[in-house]
Amino acid sequence: MKPNDYDDVYDPDGPQVEPTLLLRYLIEKSEELAHKNFTGFPLPFRGLGATALSPFPELYKEFVEIVSPSESPVNERADKCKKLFVEALARPQKKNCYVSSGEETPFHPVMSNRFAWAARRLGEEMVEEKDFRYLSIWTCMAWIGLQGDAEKLRDFQEKCLQFPDPAERIEQVIPILWEALRGKMRRN
Repeated sequence: MKPNDYDDVYDPDGPQVEPTLLLRYLIEKSEELAHKNFTGFPLPFRGLGATALSPFPELYKEFVEIVSPSESPVNERADKCKKLFVEALARPQKKNCYVSSGEETPFHPVMSNRFAWAARRLGEEMVEEKDFRYLSIWTCMAWIGLQGDAEKLRDFQEKCLQFPDPAERIEQVIPILWEALRGKMRRN
């Protein structure tokens, strides 16, 4: 295969995620955050939450306020996030997947690094629990995490095509995520 054979595995906006699945995932993550002692909300949670609530401007605005730096404990604010996601889940969705606004967003190494870590952890959890219902979310997170490294992104896309079994795919991609993270650590 030629190096560019995998350039078009996903459209330019990346893998697609079904809105209700993303909201269910975020409800679970809100519950987890409500039981942990974080000082702030993880970047992937904030990014995915903003995306999930973007069709609902008033919920989106409230979410941004909740996840912004605050003196209030994260676990209390996580319950408020969960309520927003539950409310959004109860509303009809106009689209069956999230699509980019079409605006070119700049690459941020910190964002890709955080998404790579989150994808690695989510992938390991799914394999361990043999529960692959959030595979499309993991795919999206890995894709975001590998932005900025064309070679590793191509390797990731190749593995997604080559391994239809979710567990095998994740096990093949996790070393790519680790290598991308190590490369970023060496550069810093």
